[in-house]
Amino acid sequence: DILFENKKIGTYRPDFIIDKKILIELKALPFLGKLQQKQIWHYLQGSEYKLALLINFGAAKVDIKRVVCDIARLHQRVSASYQRSSAPAEIFVIGGGEIYRQALPFTDKLYLTVVESDAEGDVFFPDWRADFTKETFREERLDEKTGLTYTWVDLERRKEV
Repeated sequence: DILFENKKIGTYRPDFIIDKKILIELKALPFLGKLQQKQIWHYLQGSEYKLALLINFGAAKVDIKRVVCDIARLHQRVSASYQRSSAPAEIFVIGGGEIYRQALPFTDKLYLTVVESDAEGDVFFPDWRADFTKETFREERLDEKTGLTYTWVDLERRKEV
């Protein structure tokens, strides 16, 4: 809820939420001043939402060096805030087939939506089955509008022994 002088004046609805986690793009952080970052962080701490991060690459190729650098800069800027928070940050990679292929070796968790359909296409998610064997969540659903069945599946990377 958004409160003003202890009265509810509205409800906060972030644009992009996955499982009650607000996704913030890393590329937006350098453009926010310290005061704006602090205001956003305090607001999020007072809300029911957890903070997650979105890396959204505009190009077909991922520059892994840039990703590591962005993560390092982010850690320096907000590490104190994360240490005070009980919610761990996650980085979400959203892209096309090539971006997923390049990011998969650095991934610990997959949040998949598996759609039961014989659709044609020329871009596919990379094969993950050998490395992601621990299933932590599964829920089957039916989209009443389209008649398609789909399954939400959360997987974790197999630990090396």
